[in-house]
Amino acid sequence: MYGKIFESMYEGSMVGIGPTTFAVWGYCIAKADLGDHTVILNPVLLASIIGTTKEDIVNSVNKLTAPDPNSKNPANEGRRLIHQTGYLYFVVSHENYRAIKNNQERREYMRNYMKLKREKDSVNKLTDLTKVNPASAYASESSLKRDIKGDGFDLFWGIYPKKVGKGAARKAWEKKKCNTIKENIMEAVKNQREWEQWVKEEGQFIPHPSTWINEERWNDEGMEKINNTNNINKRLAETERKMKEALQ
Repeated sequence: MYGKIFESMYEGSMVGIGPTTFAVWGYCIAKADLGDHTVILNPVLLASIIGTTKEDIVNSVNKLTAPDPNSKNPANEGRRLIHQTGYLYFVVSHENYRAIKNNQERREYMRNYMKLKREKDSVNKLTDLTKVNPASAYASESSLKRDIKGDGFDLFWGIYPKKVGKGAARKAWEKKKCNTIKENIMEAVKNQREWEQWVKEEGQFIPHPSTWINEERWNDEGMEKINNTNNINKRLAETERKMKEALQ
């Protein structure tokens, strides 16, 4: 078990309350039950742990159960502890302390969360595209009509996900005589669109179409494929769970 101690604890209404009371309060934050936010405060045991007297512990517990009008948490009149029964106390702000994230943790959490969210969004877009008929999804009707009489480039351009350097891509298409293998090229593009390298980071690593053609990348194989969102959703949920656990 552990708890978070923030600098604000040493700047608020507990200033001047005494070292033993600070020690007891730190013990409460660390030892309180995560479910019901209660802690057992046995004065004899605590005196041995902290290195003070039983009376000193009792006095500190009384301070923590007393109202504090200057407390940042106005619940229960600012009391930090509420006596339940025997040595059992309810730690009023325990849930808040467990939930607080310092700035560095918050930035790291959001950095990882947004990275995963971008990956998930990219795969969702990809899945939406691959659910529909390629002819209707990737090229306009006029483009298909032109392509029936042409060399296949317009259809390639319609399905290739990175639309940059069209002129250079057309020259590469003609140079490589891609019209003779256009069916193979279309199939390769449809498959490679699902590769993890093409999906991650919002398609940052997708080759320029002219590069892809000049290097005959339709012959590439062996890349890891992501062909549905379920895997990404599971990874996202699992990573979110681990991050939240780490910050508790």
